[in-house]
Amino acid sequence: MRDEVENTMHSALITNEDKIFAQQLRRLHLDSVFRNDLSRYRDTAERAEDETPQRLEAHAEMESDAERLREQAKKDAERQEELRIIRKMREEKEKKRQEEERVRVEEARRRAREDREKLEEQQRKAREAREREAREREARGREAREREAREREAREREARQPRERAEAAHRAEENPRALQQLFALYEAKWAELKTNHALSSIDVRELPWPSLVLKHFTVQEITREDVLTFVFHPLRPCPMQKSAKDRVKVEVLRFHPDKFNVLVLPKVREDHRAVAQELAGAAVRALTTIMAESD
Repeated sequence: MRDEVENTMHSALITNEDKIFAQQLRRLHLDSVFRNDLSRYRDTAERAEDETPQRLEAHAEMESDAERLREQAKKDAERQEELRIIRKMREEKEKKRQEEERVRVEEARRRAREDREKLEEQQRKAREAREREAREREARGREAREREAREREAREREARQPRERAEAAHRAEENPRALQQLFALYEAKWAELKTNHALSSIDVRELPWPSLVLKHFTVQEITREDVLTFVFHPLRPCPMQKSAKDRVKVEVLRFHPDKFNVLVLPKVREDHRAVAQELAGAAVRALTTIMAESD
């Protein structure tokens, strides 16, 4: 209808009355449209007013649900955080336990290694002690055999000494010149030992000893009687101003360990040094006894 009115108004054939009538029709149409729209809007408003409590209730429920969801989400987040903290604490606890276990294992290994080393050291010491004991036992046996051999030889020599001394005295009486040469050689050897620092590897039998009967070079041959005979023999040259004590003192100084071990012993063959020390000790003991008697 509106379209027809519009077409009629634009037509050149209509009159003014028709235009007025058309305008009235248009207004009537607009009023009708307005009333229809107003009625529709009123119905919509009434329906909206009727539905508002339900919508508000639904909205409230939606808000409540949303709040519950937010609370639940917050609780879930808190729970997740608690679980994360608990998991982290467990991980740290497990890491600490593993570290403690590693330290315990390392400590056990260290103690086991130390115990093993101690046991090996004890075994080594025990083995060395057994070997040392075996060597000492063997050395004691060897020394006992050597001592027995020396004692047997000494007994045999003691049995021969009176005869040998008698023979030596007889030879000295028969050949005083040889005895004088022996005393001169004795002093010459001492002078050479004191002045010649190049001497080395001297045989113990080549050293000057205060005895006329020294043949086997054992301490049993250097007795007080033999040393006394040697020191105060009538054929031994001696300055007139020296007393008997001075003559003995000269010999003591020659064989005393403080002098002998420094001046003479380094010049002796290494394998003869022990025998040389024993002979010098026997000479010092005999000379010390003679000196005490001279006092």
